[in-house]
Amino acid sequence: MEEHSNALFIYSPVNHETGAVQDCPGLWDICAPAGARIFLDAPQAMARLEWEKWMPWCHGFSFSGQKIYGLKGTGLLYLKSPSPPDPGSSEGGLSLELDPEQPVPGGTPDIPSASSVIRAAEIYAHSLSEQLQYWRVLTEEGVQILSSGDFSLEILSPSDRVPGVLCISLPDLLKYNKTMEDLFYHLNKEGIFLSRFSACTGSVIGASRILKEMGFTGELSRCSLRISLGRDSKRDDFFRLKKALTAFFTRNAS
Repeated sequence: MEEHSNALFIYSPVNHETGAVQDCPGLWDICAPAGARIFLDAPQAMARLEWEKWMPWCHGFSFSGQKIYGLKGTGLLYLKSPSPPDPGSSEGGLSLELDPEQPVPGGTPDIPSASSVIRAAEIYAHSLSEQLQYWRVLTEEGVQILSSGDFSLEILSPSDRVPGVLCISLPDLLKYNKTMEDLFYHLNKEGIFLSRFSACTGSVIGASRILKEMGFTGELSRCSLRISLGRDSKRDDFFRLKKALTAFFTRNAS
C-alpha cells in the first residue's frame, strides 16, 4: 500500500442536511494504514451519534458547544497523541487531557468558555443514550404524521439516519410556482423555524448542492427542508408543521 504520511483526510461523520452517517471504521481502515491523518468535523456527530461509532476512528476532531446546549460561540478542537489511536481500546468516553508533546497555540485563552464547553460535553454524555432513543422514536412518528398531510412529500433522509435529523422535499412548491422564501415566511409567522443549508449559506433559495451530489433530482433538491429536533421537541410540533404546510398549499392551490 502506498504511504501518504503527509495526507490529511477531513470529513463529517454525519451529513448536516440529511443525517446520513458515514462508515467511520471503514474509512479508517482505508486511510490510516496508508499513513493518512484523519480529522472529523463533528458538530452533528457529537450531538446525535453514539461516540463510540466515530470518536475512536480519527486523529482529531472539532465540535461546537451550542450543538450540545453549551454556550453559543464556543467550540473544541481536540488532537490526539501523535501515535495512532487504537480503536479496539476505546473507553467510550471523551478524553480532554492535553498532550504535553503538542504545542499549544499562542494567545489569551478564554477560560470560562473553555470550561463551559468541556462541562457541557460531560453533562451531555450522561443523557446521550436516552436522548437519542427519544429522538429516534419521535422522528419516525414525525414521518408518519407528515406523510398523512394533504400535500406532496418526499423523504430524502436515509432510513439509517441519525435520530433527530429529517430532510424532506415539498414538490408542490414548484407546482404552485412558490419559492422557499414564501414558505419560510409562512412558517415563521406560525412560530415554526426550520432550515435548509448550513448556517453560513445566508440564503434559502436554490437547489441543495449536497442533495444533487447524492443523486436527487433538481426538483427535489430545490424544495428541501431540514427538520432538526431538540430536547424540547414534541409530537405536537409535527402536527403543527403538518397543519401549517396544509394551510400554505391549500391557499396557494385555490
